[in-house]
Amino acid sequence: MKAGPKIQLVPPAGADPALIDEYCDLRERMKAWRPEVNPIAARYAEVSALILAAYESHPAAAPIIAHGRRFDLPITARRIERKISNLAGFFRKIGRDKFLEVCSLTLGAVEREIPKDKLNLYISESQTGHRTIGEPVARQAIEARLAA
Repeated sequence: MKAGPKIQLVPPAGADPALIDEYCDLRERMKAWRPEVNPIAARYAEVSALILAAYESHPAAAPIIAHGRRFDLPITARRIERKISNLAGFFRKIGRDKFLEVCSLTLGAVEREIPKDKLNLYISESQTGHRTIGEPVARQAIEARLAA
């Protein structure tokens, strides 16, 4: 098993220690505020899908007021979705060079078309993405680990 990178403790250049502590306190309060698992989420999704399915054949441009015994539930008209319907015609109209300039592929599309052993010819990787804040650790735990 390959060892991961060695963790270095870097002073928070520009980050106020009080701000870091406040973030950790707020994070704990946020975690306490929201349950890990919402027991009604699955049923809510199921009921939503059932209601929308009941109006599947309703005219797309017409909003709906669904009536319950105790509630009236507004349901919007279908959203307008746009897509390119004649990609080949667009290619012929603007030419190859302009097409390559304005079109973008998804990584998934490339990965579906190219064998894994050849992907490095078409896809590059670099560690330039955004950072995320990890799980806070109490200072005493860090100092105890360093002393060991």
